[in-house]
Amino acid sequence: MSLPHTTSKKAESGNDRAGNWIYNTKKEWISNKVDWSTSAINGSHIWLDAEAHGCHIQDCKKTGSRKKCASCKVLVHEKCIDQLERINSCKCRPTFVEGSAPKVPYPQHHVAHRRKQEGKCDKCGKYFQSKLSFQTTKDMISVICSWCKKAVHNKPECSKDMYMDEKCTLGLHHNLIVPPSWIVKLPPRKYSTAQGSRQRRATRRRSSRERRAFLIKPIPGSEDKVPVIVFVNPKSGGNQGSKIMEKFQWLLNPRQVFDLMSDGGPHFGLELYRKVPNLRILVCGGDGSVGWVLSEIDRMKLNPTPPVAVLPLGTGNDLSRFLGWGSGYTDEPLSRVLTQIEGGVVEKFDRWNLDVRINSQVERSDEGQNKLPLSVMNNYFSLGADADVCLEFHESREANPDKFTSRLRNLMFYGKAGGRQVLQSKFKDLHKCIDRLLVPLSPGLPYTKHNGMTFNSAKSISTVDKETMKKMLLQAARKGDIEEFTALHLAEASLIWCDSRGYTSLHLAAKYGRKNIVKYIISNVQKCVLDLVDNERGQTPLHKASYYQRRTICNMLVNAGASLTRLDLEGNTPRLLALQSNDGELAKYLENQERLQIIASDDHETAV
Repeated sequence: MSLPHTTSKKAESGNDRAGNWIYNTKKEWISNKVDWSTSAINGSHIWLDAEAHGCHIQDCKKTGSRKKCASCKVLVHEKCIDQLERINSCKCRPTFVEGSAPKVPYPQHHVAHRRKQEGKCDKCGKYFQSKLSFQTTKDMISVICSWCKKAVHNKPECSKDMYMDEKCTLGLHHNLIVPPSWIVKLPPRKYSTAQGSRQRRATRRRSSRERRAFLIKPIPGSEDKVPVIVFVNPKSGGNQGSKIMEKFQWLLNPRQVFDLMSDGGPHFGLELYRKVPNLRILVCGGDGSVGWVLSEIDRMKLNPTPPVAVLPLGTGNDLSRFLGWGSGYTDEPLSRVLTQIEGGVVEKFDRWNLDVRINSQVERSDEGQNKLPLSVMNNYFSLGADADVCLEFHESREANPDKFTSRLRNLMFYGKAGGRQVLQSKFKDLHKCIDRLLVPLSPGLPYTKHNGMTFNSAKSISTVDKETMKKMLLQAARKGDIEEFTALHLAEASLIWCDSRGYTSLHLAAKYGRKNIVKYIISNVQKCVLDLVDNERGQTPLHKASYYQRRTICNMLVNAGASLTRLDLEGNTPRLLALQSNDGELAKYLENQERLQIIASDDHETAV
């Protein structure tokens, strides 16, 4: 699969270059984003502004602004970039291969040196020692691979294996990372001397418009990989997206991370990866960004349709909440987000086309518009006051993006505009203008009528047998559908029903992080239900929540009285499972609560 690119001299030296390059202090061009043109050079850095201290150049005494590469994290003064580019050992990691290069499933280790490194050495297990004395502040203390993130001491006994081992496994997210061998840069087009001059000129004109620069070609034997492409809206959530994009360019291959604004939307990335099997998509933005990507997938008619995950960076994030990805991003480690994408369960999502027609019997207004901004409905659509507030917010942010730099300020705008709508009451007679609104969410379900509008009752539960109701209850707990779960419980479904593995609704909700389901179950069951164990490993819901690092759910279960000292079949308490998941803060919290629970138990026994 390939994309056309312009190769004319005017494009390469004019607008195209200005979008991909910036000036340094010596008026030289340096790249500040991924270059997809025919002039792309393998091993080029992606320079971004940095506020950190230090410089990678040895004995550097220069001052001024600094730049950091988003791909390999090397940090230099802006004045030292030209000197760094001349050092062969300081090239950035290769992100693609030339058309004639041999195809290998894994790249070589890309070794980068660091003067500061946190954590322990992956070889000897000792902590990295920071150099504090004046004589050693410029020494490199660690060596790290930019692909697999393996870090070792900069000593022969620790780093020799990294230099000798040519194969890099790509680390924890190897199934999600697109290796360089998949991304092929096509060679320049050649012309035959036997062609006539007129035919040759016509071919060159056609090739300048449809030049294919890159294509994605998975190599055989990679059927188990689940590659992901990331679309980031840097304007969402108070311009938080730019930092998210930089982190993903470090964790993944930079050529699978796309900027929705500067890359002209999602079409480029989707067209490039449209034939990649098992593809998954992550959209980092608000509801509008997600709708943009979904609409482009529909327009391109991708088959099969790739599943889409959401990292909520917007103000409202209604769609993200509905899909179970949370109401907003709160600095959760992006590595954990990638793990959830790889192991996430794919669910179908209803989307609808909107057909709006002009009513010829009503006098037309100059303020109205004949065309909707988006003709697709995702989850819901609005009429009246709330739709007017959303449109006002969108137009204001487009006109003055500098005034919308934080999520709190965006919410304040919504509150101010919504309050103004309440006082003005411009849409109080809206229901009189609508004859009917039919939304057949599911065939055979009854309709309800309110204020002249007709809606479908999507959560009606018909009479079903016990086994079917049990499957529906457990599925609702797994998905976090609180409305369906509540309706099933009110229809005499038992909260202690379990599947063949012994998983109750509370086990599933704790495992998949469904906080609303856990809260509902805790308030409707006795304390003994909290400590029911499954048949697989003899684990309680608290064991599941601890292993999958669900901190809020652990807090809810502990406060409800779940046992912290119960052992599973392998002799693990919830605290030990938290340690196995490398969540030290959660393990410390469980240890303190376990100690308090033991003390309370002793006091209770003494009193008796």
